[in-house]
Amino acid sequence: VYRLTSGGSGIMSNRSATSGWAIQVQSAGDVIFRANINGTYSDFRMQTATGLVPVGVLTHIAVARSGTSWVIAVNGAIAATLTSGGALGAYLSPPSVILGASSAAFETPMNGHLAGVRITKGSSRGYTSAFIPPALPYYAPVH
Repeated sequence: VYRLTSGGSGIMSNRSATSGWAIQVQSAGDVIFRANINGTYSDFRMQTATGLVPVGVLTHIAVARSGTSWVIAVNGAIAATLTSGGALGAYLSPPSVILGASSAAFETPMNGHLAGVRITKGSSRGYTSAFIPPALPYYAPVH
C-alpha cells in the first residue's frame, strides 16, 4: 500500500453494510480487518496501533489465518492478533474481491496505490509469525 494522503483508504473487500469482510487503512495509519465470522458483520475485528502505514511510504500489509489464529502484519512485524474459529463470510455471489474500496458500494475509496496484491486460500504463507517482506516493490510509484 502506498498512501497519497492521510485519509482513510479501503484496501480490499468482499462486503456489504452487514456481511462479508474488509481490510482498510484508517486516517491515523492503522490497519483494520473486520469480518463476518459468526453471522454478524464486525463481530470479528482486528486493529493495529496508529502510525504503522505512513503517507508516502510503500508499506507491506498482510492479513493471515492459520487455524483459529489471525494476524495483521505490517512490514513483516506482527501488528495485531486475534483468535476466532468459524468460516469467513462472503457477501458477493459468486465471491469476488473489490480492490481499492472497503465495500461493494465503494465506500472509503483508496487514495493511493496497491502493488502485488495476493490472495491465497488454504495457506497462511508463513505470515502468522514475523517474516521478511519482499525487498523491492513490484512497481515504482509515479507521482
